[in-house]
Parts: sequence; structure tokens; C-alpha cells
Amino acid sequence: MTLLTDKLIQLILSDMKEREAFGQKKYNSFVTVYNNRNLLQESYEEILDLCVYLKGHILRLQKASEVPSVWQEVMRDLEELTKGYTVDISTPLSRVYWNSIQNLYLIKQELLNQNLSKETL
Repeated sequence: MTLLTDKLIQLILSDMKEREAFGQKKYNSFVTVYNNRNLLQESYEEILDLCVYLKGHILRLQKASEVPSVWQEVMRDLEELTKGYTVDISTPLSRVYWNSIQNLYLIKQELLNQNLSKETL
């Protein structure tokens, strides 16, 4: 085994011990083999839950990767529109234009932050 594999196994064992302690605290018992529970059915249901979590995370990643590309297009468009121009904010129209760019940037940042920190879709 490699160092990476050893480390992964240690992390998995640590997670298993934490889950065991959590289950002991929550249910006041450990999982036992000889009881009335249908462990195969429960495992299957856990796998179904895992599928939902995985698909949700995949969708979250896809959405997060789409937002920056949209904003990259917006920023490219703004750069193209302003190419060769200097911004003189002494006129009211220039101030509106400049404030619009700043607001776009703030909205972009907020959307990126929301997509990176959302817990649900």
C-alpha cells in the first residue's frame, strides 16, 4: 500500500469510529447482526439516499461552474465596450455608468459566494 492509501484508510476508519459513537449516542445502542432489523433493506435505502446526495452535489457543482462562465462573458463584453475609453466620472452619465459596472461586479461576487456556500439547491 502507498502512503496515500494508508492515509485514506486511516481517515475512513476514523469516520467509522465517529459514526459508531454518533449512533451509540443517538440510538443508545450499536448495530448488531442478530436482531429484527433488515440490514440489507436498510443498506439499500442508505444507498438510495447517497444517490440523492451525490446527484445534488453534482448539480451544485455544475451550477457553480456555469455562473463564472456567464460572468466571464459579461466582463468580456464590458471590456469590449470600454476598449479605448477612459472613465471620466465627473459627469452624471459617467457616474451612472461607473456605478453600474461596480454593481455588476458586486452582484457577480454575491452570486459566486451564494453558489459556493449554498447548502441546498
